[in-house]
Amino acid sequence: MKSVVDMINSLPRPVNLPARTGPPAGAAVEVELKEKAQEFVGLTFFAPLLQQACDPVLKGEYGHGGRGERVFRGQLNELLAMRIGRCSRLGIAEALVKRLSVGDGAAAAGGLDLKA
Repeated sequence: MKSVVDMINSLPRPVNLPARTGPPAGAAVEVELKEKAQEFVGLTFFAPLLQQACDPVLKGEYGHGGRGERVFRGQLNELLAMRIGRCSRLGIAEALVKRLSVGDGAAAAGGLDLKA
């Protein structure tokens, strides 16, 4: 009996797809740094705004979902804040990436050297 790995390896490979070489290692670090900076901006600046916007001023006996809504609303606000951070054009994420980017002059400019 063949194992699952053997069966997967025995499947024919697509012929029309080119081999993926992927981006260079430095570009992958740069992309990851940009994504993390955008998430940071979203969670730091936009999450509190969303929380303030969703807090009810007058919370009555009816018209709210209780504990389940509070938990779901917090999770939804977190996801929305991360998406807003990815889409925002404030320039804060770009400034963070520029400041923290790994490069030849990063240490001299006061940036982080992630290789150390």
